[in-house]
Amino acid sequence: MTSTTAQLQRNQIRQEEQTATSRPGLVTELAVFASIFAAACFIFFTGLGDFPLFNPDEAFYAEPAREMLDTGDYITTTLNYAIRYTKPPLHIWLVAFSYHLFGQNEFAARFVSATCGALLVACTYWMLNRTVGMRAGLIGAGALMSAPLYVVSGRLAIGDMTLSLATVTGLFSFFNAFREKRQSLVFLGYLLLALAVMTKGPVGIVLPAIILFGYHLLRRNLIEALKFYKPHLGALLVAAVTLPWLVIETMVTKGEYFTCFIVMENFQRFLKVVSGHKGAWWYHLAAVAGGFAPWTIFLPQALVGAFHVERTSSQNPKGDSKGILNTFRHLDARQELALFAACLLFLTVTFYSASVSKLMSYTLPAFPALAILVALEIDRTICQRRFKRLMIPLALCATVYSVGSLIEPLVITHVRRVPPTISLIVENYLIAGSIGLAIAVAFLVVRRWNLAVSAFALTAIGAGAFFGFQAAHVMSDFKERGVADLARFAADSGEPIFVYKARLPSATFYTHRATVGSPAQEKPIAGTNRFTGVAGQSQPPIPFWVKETSEPQPTEIKVEEQILGSPKAYVICSANDATYFDSHPGAKRVAQDGRFVLIHWLKPLDQSHP
Repeated sequence: MTSTTAQLQRNQIRQEEQTATSRPGLVTELAVFASIFAAACFIFFTGLGDFPLFNPDEAFYAEPAREMLDTGDYITTTLNYAIRYTKPPLHIWLVAFSYHLFGQNEFAARFVSATCGALLVACTYWMLNRTVGMRAGLIGAGALMSAPLYVVSGRLAIGDMTLSLATVTGLFSFFNAFREKRQSLVFLGYLLLALAVMTKGPVGIVLPAIILFGYHLLRRNLIEALKFYKPHLGALLVAAVTLPWLVIETMVTKGEYFTCFIVMENFQRFLKVVSGHKGAWWYHLAAVAGGFAPWTIFLPQALVGAFHVERTSSQNPKGDSKGILNTFRHLDARQELALFAACLLFLTVTFYSASVSKLMSYTLPAFPALAILVALEIDRTICQRRFKRLMIPLALCATVYSVGSLIEPLVITHVRRVPPTISLIVENYLIAGSIGLAIAVAFLVVRRWNLAVSAFALTAIGAGAFFGFQAAHVMSDFKERGVADLARFAADSGEPIFVYKARLPSATFYTHRATVGSPAQEKPIAGTNRFTGVAGQSQPPIPFWVKETSEPQPTEIKVEEQILGSPKAYVICSANDATYFDSHPGAKRVAQDGRFVLIHWLKPLDQSHP
């Protein structure tokens, strides 16, 4: 009798899930898809060009694209008009095209990242809607476009969102290709991964290969997948897209590109700390947990649901131990997508956690997987009417927000390098979030499931966007105010421009000519006659094919000596570092804006060269 009751309950759940996945009309589908993309565009494009470039990361991508248009060299990327071997040029090419459309400004510099961020939200919705249903798609899209780390990265002029779009959509193509046995989607997947390689190098193909290997290994169909994917043909396609530029670049630079990029920016970055990007083993776990808030509250049960598959007697007729190994062999569409997303999440975080060099944006490809897992969990909870699985996370999240609004003033005082006004913004965000979550809990108490989830999603999106925009302006004013105006003022003079003891590669973006920066962060690259540039990478090992020579390496010249030895010049530095020049009679403070000071140096007639 108990078995019969349980079977009836399972049948009822399946009927409810089938109802949830029923397809609306084409017009409705297109209207919802367009609405999702429009909402994502609002999140990513609103006020996109209202604040100057953030140093140093945004300038590392925005300025090389501007210099491409200025010099006409579309093969080798430069920064401050010096060769800089860090990334392949696809994202730089796209930003240069954006400048051609919108002009050389902050909006154009960030346009590519914002577009990729909005497109990936739409693709995540499409993936969930195609595989599960519209409700799951809406939840996943809402989660992704309100994840703080994802939104912030999509509004910055960096290449990580471009890489994420190419990588994740390529993996989506492989997933659907294997499920539907459509060979055309396989080649689309290889093309997208080739674009990922052209964005950031070998990681664009290595990480997806690891993810697909892990997924099919769990499914116990690895041999079948290898035959279907035809990796030998995929390798030819990827090579056809990536090798022409790589060969030309290597020839133009006489092999230096291979030494600097392949050796230093890939192998060494994985094995050693590069550019000061270091972190503990749990660094990316914290980045994912905090960067996906408040939806992270659903993640533990979502992961449990992804790996929990009810084995039927048909899957394990003899009840032997091999049934455990076959757990993931026979799955429905929802279970397949959940397992695939879990592999994407786990292997991405594990891959970058194993790397010695760490940066928050590295794990961006995992965020669509997070959105998919949470969407599947919430959608399944609604279908099964499991009250506690939705109430406990919502109530816990509301409690965290309420308590956080009370203790926030005490916590924020211990956070360094933030403006005082950020405290009020955070406090108001927590208060607004606790109110919205209380409304969500109230809807759930009266069993209005969809309204409860909608209230939670709208709170995450609305409060995050409203207060996030405020926080962006405050942080920009605190960190970067003055750099653009002071640089433009100095550029009009035609005199040399120095940046003293500050990492401000955006100065070149605003002066439209080379500036002289403090060389303390520059090191000679072994086997070449190049410096690492203002990125401050560590010196790579000398490759076995490069003979060690006794020729003198480039030596550092203190920027102070260059300034004091110049007849006249402008100097941009922080207010604290400006005191160095107060004791020199040829230095005069011209202006101060925010944290930065513009100093005009005019060498006294009786002063000899230092």
